[in-house]
Amino acid sequence: MTYVERCLYEYRENLALIEALKSEIDNLCSVRAQNYDSQGSGGLSNPVEAVAMKKLYLERRLGHTERVTRAVKRLDEDLCGSDMRVQQMSKILNLKYFCGESIDYVLRHMAISPSTYWRRNGELLRKARKYLGEA
Repeated sequence: MTYVERCLYEYRENLALIEALKSEIDNLCSVRAQNYDSQGSGGLSNPVEAVAMKKLYLERRLGHTERVTRAVKRLDEDLCGSDMRVQQMSKILNLKYFCGESIDYVLRHMAISPSTYWRRNGELLRKARKYLGEA
């Protein structure tokens, strides 16, 4: 599986992850300045630094996830129109990548041949690569 395919498959999970990360960032507790007790096994810890580092890590992860998710959302929104080729790519994106349906199910549901499926899927992945390259 390529990076592009993984981004497409994980789109819905990433939407939920974004909400979870935002919630976790909002719920990070501020550390009391008077907490100078040693913690752990004999060494002094730095609770302020620990909270700041965790927040920085969560914000970086959130930023990356949002960039990828925005790119996939733009791809999905741009796959509209009356052109049969574009409609087929949109259906493949939604059925295979967003809903996780099998290739056989997609072929039956869309009533297309395997060769048409692979052509449209290839076009979809090339188009997605351009969107994700800009993210």
